[in-house]
Amino acid sequence: MQELTVCVGESCHLNGAEIVVKHFQKIIETKQLKDRIQLTGSFCIGECNDDGKVSVRWRDRMITVDPETADDTFQQEVLSEIDPTPKEG
Repeated sequence: MQELTVCVGESCHLNGAEIVVKHFQKIIETKQLKDRIQLTGSFCIGECNDDGKVSVRWRDRMITVDPETADDTFQQEVLSEIDPTPKEG
């Protein structure tokens, strides 16, 4: 299972972390990825930015997510790296 961590620290919270989490939760549920992606939140993941975006850790890298384009970012950054065929067992 892959972990997708959204920063919910003060700066990211003010930048719309709650919106990003809701978008990601909906996509994970809709695409039936609950057994493949574990969505977590973390207070300050150490990648604060001043561009009004939310910091997200996916696999071994950091990405910044604009709440208004969270769905597109999930598609480009996460779904593009998930094997479309679920593992059996």
